[in-house]
Amino acid sequence: MPDHEILQLAKTIRYDLTALQAKLTELLTMAARLPEPTTDTRSCPECGLTARALPQGTTLADHRHRAHNVDA
Repeated sequence: MPDHEILQLAKTIRYDLTALQAKLTELLTMAARLPEPTTDTRSCPECGLTARALPQGTTLADHRHRAHNVDA
């Protein structure tokens, strides 16, 4: 007896998700191998404010432009 159409679709989705999980694992492995960012990119060179202290969604470039009138 052949599989119902919905069962075939569910199996296809499961295979796609398995492939996606493998790609995500590969991406995480690649990201873990990246070098640590330098301190210059993580803090403002003008005032030393760290990127973590900025409001969410604000970049150091935004901060430097607004606070120090420096174009990145």
